Amino acid sequence: MMNNESEVEIQLDHIANLISQDNADTALKMMEKLRFEHPEDSTVIFGEPGVLIDIGGISKDAQIVTDGIHKGEIFLKAQPSDEQKAQMHYNIANGYGTLFSLKQHKKVAARLNNDSLQKAKHHWRQALKSNPGSNLKVRILVNYGNRLKLLGRTLEALYCYDNALKINPNHSVAIGNRAMAKSFFADISGAFQEKAYVEAYRSEERRVGK
Repeated sequence: MMNNESEVEIQLDHIANLISQDNADTALKMMEKLRFEHPEDSTVIFGEPGVLIDIGGISKDAQIVTDGIHKGEIFLKAQPSDEQKAQMHYNIANGYGTLFSLKQHKKVAARLNNDSLQKAKHHWRQALKSNPGSNLKVRILVNYGNRLKLLGRTLEALYCYDNALKINPNHSVAIGNRAMAKSFFADISGAFQEKAYVEAYRSEERRVGK
């Protein structure tokens, strides 16, 4: 007979599959049922914040995202392991990044002063300080780079993408976003514009596998 931990992990995997299929309503109902049935299960408590943040992002529901962030912040107060800490900071950062994305911020000044974006940056930095595994570190660096680019801090974003590609040279999102960032520099590089565009184009070729 399957133990409770195995049953929980299988259900969490099912929820993750529903999220990947943009089936937010069913995923939320399953998560609520799982938490009701296993209120003290450590795997459920650890997994719930990220699930809620992902569901809220898909359904564009800021309250669900906020609930996920709050549960994640409570989890961090319980002195988790470094691995758990890195993952939770990453989840929370994504949550604040989602809250930022749910509102229109056309002006750079509004982005610079946005509380959600500043909190996202804080948690991505904390995630990196928590010695994440290589796969998680790549995701952190790419997402952090994306937000820095939104702030107009393109050089710092490039630094994040470059570090991500040192770990995984074939990461398609890092390659593509790095190419777009380099295209920005090509537009402002004057005499070096042609060289910058060539390098950006080559980065894009790598991304699509030409």
